[in-house]
Amino acid sequence: MSRGRPCLLFLALCLVLAWVAPVSAGGSLSPLVIFHDLTDEVTATGTGTASVSGELVVFTLNPPLPSLPGFHLETLFITEGGCLSGSCPVSDRLATLDDEGVNIGFASDVDFSPFPNANCTPFNCVAETGGLQDVTAFFFFQTVPGAPSSGVIFFESDVEARVPAPATLLLLGLGLLALRRIRHRRV
Repeated sequence: MSRGRPCLLFLALCLVLAWVAPVSAGGSLSPLVIFHDLTDEVTATGTGTASVSGELVVFTLNPPLPSLPGFHLETLFITEGGCLSGSCPVSDRLATLDDEGVNIGFASDVDFSPFPNANCTPFNCVAETGGLQDVTAFFFFQTVPGAPSSGVIFFESDVEARVPAPATLLLLGLGLLALRRIRHRRV
């Protein structure tokens, strides 16, 4: 067996683990709410009830967020194109709607949005990735003992023109084959 095969097997194992680890990772708390924005109608699942109107959903939590330490009111802007500083185009908004932390609103692709762009900082914006994203830390002061930093509030939304994982792996494999061929010709 040549040196190339064990290296390729090791590389394949690393790629599989890199894909499986984030999928299987979980938090210690069960999610209170997950907003799904993958079609023209936003949905929400979790501990509570959802009131949906097209691309706007208000989720009423049971129990409310203040039952967890460090909760605060927040509006989170979900931006397109990875923009996280300066004036960024806003795709969606996620916000706590009352001091009691009972209602969380998610607005997606709203044409009449008063926020076509947001003045983004790392504290009020998150880039849309197309996958499931944990945004718990935006709604809890992390300096408060016992405040959750993950596992409570999630959203997932559609992203334009994303490359699916199988195509990425195929491109990587073709590149490795090309490198092997070049190396083989030199030897």
